[in-house]
Amino acid sequence: MNTKMNKTKVSIVASIKDTTYFVSKDGRVFRELKPTVIQERHYYNVVVDGVLRRVPKNQLIEDASNV
Repeated sequence: MNTKMNKTKVSIVASIKDTTYFVSKDGRVFRELKPTVIQERHYYNVVVDGVLRRVPKNQLIEDASNV
């Protein structure tokens, strides 16, 4: 994953009733990602550079920790 991740810390201030969405202090809306499990491996479907990609859980965690 060759993308620059945002280094801003986010504070969740509210959840939208009857949905999986959350609102942050700055007004951005987020949703918890649910994994896709294939052969006992966890993947997340994320949009990177405008393209939907399936990213392995360990790669996603590694990329997030390098921020």
